[in-house]
Amino acid sequence: MDNVLDYKDLGQSTHKRKRRNTKPCWNNELRNLLREVNIAEKDYLRYQGDRRTKTKRREIFKIKRRQFDKRLRQEERKYTAQRLNRINQSGQSKRMLA
Repeated sequence: MDNVLDYKDLGQSTHKRKRRNTKPCWNNELRNLLREVNIAEKDYLRYQGDRRTKTKRREIFKIKRRQFDKRLRQEERKYTAQRLNRINQSGQSKRMLA
């Protein structure tokens, strides 16, 4: 049967987590903050008790999400500034050599 049909051997399967590209500004602090956001979201979504407690859990989730988003924006700005600084420095060194 293999002689008749064409097939493609894809090799060993790999986990997507190993291949996933991360943002260049990503760090351990952001990873931990994201984990806290995910835990707070699950806690809020799975809660089946009274409305007041569920509202409180929702507020906790929103606060943690805001903290994560704020820190991510800060890290992205810092990374962009460092990159622009490196580009400017390399441009200045080329002008000095010319």
